[in-house]
Amino acid sequence: MQTEYKMVRILPMDRDDEFHNMEISEVQSEFFLDELPKRNDEHGYGKYHYKKQGLILNEEPTLVLFQYDNKIVASANLINVLKFKQPNGIYNGALYFEPNSIRTFDPISNQEINDIFRDSIKFGQIKHKLNSLHVKDFFANITNIKKV
Repeated sequence: MQTEYKMVRILPMDRDDEFHNMEISEVQSEFFLDELPKRNDEHGYGKYHYKKQGLILNEEPTLVLFQYDNKIVASANLINVLKFKQPNGIYNGALYFEPNSIRTFDPISNQEINDIFRDSIKFGQIKHKLNSLHVKDFFANITNIKKV
């Protein structure tokens, strides 16, 4: 049975600073399928640090679509958001994702996302919100799915 998501967000990732210009396939296999599920602390698993501003978790469950190199390359269920009291180096907080929900798939273009979600967003550094009514269409359109 598929989760009935109340919110869908796009989370842009920093190709230059965060992933040192790694190829999409490397980010998918090395970060999403290997490293991210193992990252944890006392607040949970699937810990993803954010630099400036995280996501607001006000409607659960929330599906996050990860944008890398102008493509959607992975998805996961957001389960917790933590803003640090004091910055931890360059990071101001962390997002926590359910490890068993992390998926990678063939990269999806901006136009394909707009077609699936019946929207007109433009990929960039904005954390877009998408209409959760179209999540089933999204999952029906992704191919070559890999899970943890």
